[in-house]
Amino acid sequence: MRTCVFVGLALLTLLPLPARAPATAADEAAPLPARVVVRGRTKLVDALEAGIGDAPKPEQGPSISTFGGPRVLLVLDVTPYTAKRGRELAAALAELDARYPGRGRWSFARLGERPSKDFARPSQLGPILLASLSKDTQVTATLPELAVTLKLRKTKGGRVVYLADWHFEDDIFLEKTIKMLKKDGTRFSVVGSEAGFGRAWLDGFYPPDRGKNLKHGRRKMYADAIGRSPFGPENVEAPWHGGDTAWPHYPFHMGCTPWSTKFPVELRVLPPRTTAEEKGRYAQPKRAKKKRKKGEAADPEDLQGRMKEKHAEGTLDRYWFPLPSGFGSYPLMRLCGVTGGNYVLFSWNPSGRSDVTYNYARCNRFGPDLRPRKAIHADIRKRPLARAIVKAWHQIANEDAHIAATSPPLEADARTPLEMVEVSGPILPFSWDSRREYEQFVARAPVHHAALARAIRTLQAGLAEPRKDDVDHRYDADARLFLHTLQVQHFQLGEAIAEAQTLDLKTAWDRVPIHPALYPENYVDARDKLDIPTGIRLHDPKAGEKLRATRRIFRERFGGTPFGELVHRNPILSYKIHFIGYATGRPTKESPGESGGQRPPGTPPPSGGAGPATGK
Repeated sequence: MRTCVFVGLALLTLLPLPARAPATAADEAAPLPARVVVRGRTKLVDALEAGIGDAPKPEQGPSISTFGGPRVLLVLDVTPYTAKRGRELAAALAELDARYPGRGRWSFARLGERPSKDFARPSQLGPILLASLSKDTQVTATLPELAVTLKLRKTKGGRVVYLADWHFEDDIFLEKTIKMLKKDGTRFSVVGSEAGFGRAWLDGFYPPDRGKNLKHGRRKMYADAIGRSPFGPENVEAPWHGGDTAWPHYPFHMGCTPWSTKFPVELRVLPPRTTAEEKGRYAQPKRAKKKRKKGEAADPEDLQGRMKEKHAEGTLDRYWFPLPSGFGSYPLMRLCGVTGGNYVLFSWNPSGRSDVTYNYARCNRFGPDLRPRKAIHADIRKRPLARAIVKAWHQIANEDAHIAATSPPLEADARTPLEMVEVSGPILPFSWDSRREYEQFVARAPVHHAALARAIRTLQAGLAEPRKDDVDHRYDADARLFLHTLQVQHFQLGEAIAEAQTLDLKTAWDRVPIHPALYPENYVDARDKLDIPTGIRLHDPKAGEKLRATRRIFRERFGGTPFGELVHRNPILSYKIHFIGYATGRPTKESPGESGGQRPPGTPPPSGGAGPATGK
């Protein structure tokens, strides 16, 4: 996937990295992510040096290589954010003169364009870099454009450092690009944003303020051309966009009861759209210019800054962001790993876009699998746990039980690639305008409930199999997150079914403007309430206590990782019937929440398949 800038994170904690072992055939086939990723670089010059590598000591002087210095090609994906830091980039290049004192071969290129001529010192690239910032890079598929630049190099080998921002990184031509780089001995590195964890695998998020406007105030946040078959044939017109992994191990979006993998951030001031953006890939209608106050930035790109802004003008907008993964995107990390380069996590937003910090020693145990995708596909069939994940996904994503919002990437036998699609089917009506809708819920909910139970048993059987290597550690983490999500869904739906059965049908629809709806009894912000509160009336208190214990164990095991953070942000809900009023378009005194389709901030939808549960 082209990496989301809005989930990038300028990490402030630097943990010691394992020493890079000598390259072997095994390392090239499956480089360890902990050896590839570099965290904690918050200064551009330090990030560039980490990407280039092998900075000489001053006493080494001009004898560090045949040319007296390194051979480096810097490739820049020009976006509003990288352009905003253009002068800082030029200053960082000037600082590199002292860190690489010998005469080298330094060149620069925009993504997809011909590199400049070679210069002796990095500071000489500054004027060329600044001149390149006049327009954004307009590309959909990154790697083909990168391959064009690499083929146009006059000087082969050396180092290529790709400065990547908010675009999604596609996998098209990945192995061909690796073969080309290895053939001429090029070390490829990235200074780029952090991949998203727990995002919808059908989505390809544009920057949150530059999506495509649809009807009814909704905004389309994905591109139609994104590929949807991670193990299928390559297609230039629809390249697959990955995330922190080579294939989705887990159906991150559930359409049964609320479970969110993206979390709301309120933005008060949005960057202006340029003409190039309106006519280019964003296809946005022109926005009327607003007069800025004195001292107000034209593009207040700092997310945390925007959250704190209290400008009187402008509408408060709410966007949904996935968690950061702790790693870079799979294709770019694989390029770095097999060529001996580094992926330097660096946010082009100086203040970062997330307040999430992880225990990176723990994260490293669950890093992305950096083998070729074909090797991963062949290996899945040999791993009971990987097969169990695929099978369980099928059990909750079909016409009878469309609990997962998207279908799996493989057939249930884990052999045949599938195009991932949105799972369609009848929606469970948690709100009932009529007795008929109530009866639909009573009839369908047990089918979903039974499907969840089958998927739980499938994963438990897979988790009972022994582990054999680091790859299984990642499958284990995904399977346990999947299992816990299903257990939460199973409990919540069970409570909803039991509560629905308490409804007095004789009086339920006597008052036409008022109708009953299942509503979360204990919904609060998940960051503040992580468990079922004590004192909440439960229909199955034993199941609730068991889930509390399971949740505590999970959070202890995966604390400090995206897996633990995802559970941390999703509460366990119980349900109670409330009467919702539509007569006046406002909540009645009997209603705690929804009326006229409008929900108070922070509340989940009362019916599956919309809002936070699917990200749509």
